Amino acid sequence: MGHGLLVGSVVRMRPRPTHKFVVLGVAVVMASAAVGCSSNKEASGAAASTTISDPATTTAVVTTTIAATTEAPTTVPVATATFPTPTAAGAALFAAWTKSTRDGAGALGLAPSAELDKLFAARPLPAVKNRGCDDGDFGSASCFFGNGAGGVNVGLTPAAGGWSITSIDPFG
Repeated sequence: MGHGLLVGSVVRMRPRPTHKFVVLGVAVVMASAAVGCSSNKEASGAAASTTISDPATTTAVVTTTIAATTEAPTTVPVATATFPTPTAAGAALFAAWTKSTRDGAGALGLAPSAELDKLFAARPLPAVKNRGCDDGDFGSASCFFGNGAGGVNVGLTPAAGGWSITSIDPFG
């Protein structure tokens, strides 16, 4: 009887007079021109059988089960935009909100995603108005959008080259 040759999870029996075992990578055997391969894949894609044949050897058939995994899509966080003034930041946010362009606001990084979610959950009323922003003389700035009996407070902090929106608090 031959001696076992371990190749990944495929065991090949070879009629060799030597008593040594050799471990080879599956890719080396699969790439060899002297070895023919065939593969049968089940309809579900869950299992596959691979047969390696060589006229000079006895071949074992190994069935491998592959479990499918589902991973959550990877999202790359968008950097929060920087504006030259609090007023410019407020105007950009107000325009996106009143035009119902949540995706555009997120893609531009007008504010952190969770803050944008809060803003776009509050629908602008027909009489919505941008009431303006302060100038940020004391290390932070704020803007206010009037929305019927309520409104939206927007908080900004200094960032490299200007101002970034850091908080959005709709009320009313």
